[in-house]
Amino acid sequence: MKAIQKTAVILLLSSLVIFSAANLSRSDDKPASTDRETALLKLVLGYTNWSKANDQAVLMASQIAQLCTSPSRSFMRAHTQDPHSPKFIMVFVNEIGRKEFLGKKLPKFAEGTVIVKEKHSPIASAAPELLTVMIKRPEGFDPQNGNWEYATFNGPATKVLSNGKLEKCQDCHEMQRKNDFVFRDYLSNWSRLK
Repeated sequence: MKAIQKTAVILLLSSLVIFSAANLSRSDDKPASTDRETALLKLVLGYTNWSKANDQAVLMASQIAQLCTSPSRSFMRAHTQDPHSPKFIMVFVNEIGRKEFLGKKLPKFAEGTVIVKEKHSPIASAAPELLTVMIKRPEGFDPQNGNWEYATFNGPATKVLSNGKLEKCQDCHEMQRKNDFVFRDYLSNWSRLK
């Protein structure tokens, strides 16, 4: 009798383990990275309706343009044009960061600020070839680097190419530590900011 009870308990426990494992795998059909990418894509959805930082495309120094590229090889293969050709940028900022971005000499951006930089080549191109994005995350995300997350997207903002605490971006934006790590020297009212 004890042997039958013991076998029944083992079978019951085995069934519970198998049932739990099956439900866990079914409860999350998408990999976490896909969910993360979807969330990032939603963050930049409609960014062209945000406040523009510059009314006209601004020429980027070629050295900076080289740094602001996607690290993916597929992006490089897809863009076979001369990497030394002039690059131009248009910058947009969401409502959360607008006042600081456009109005303060020494800004302190709030959590939720999103800044999108379109990279164009040449100036007459209708669509950007790449988007680089800064997202202000909660305190503790990356205090050494102002709690900014960096991301690159394809030009139409349909695919995330890279994201996170990207060292390449951090190294460059370190130069703007006093401005909460954000470049804005191309603003037309730069000298009048308070």
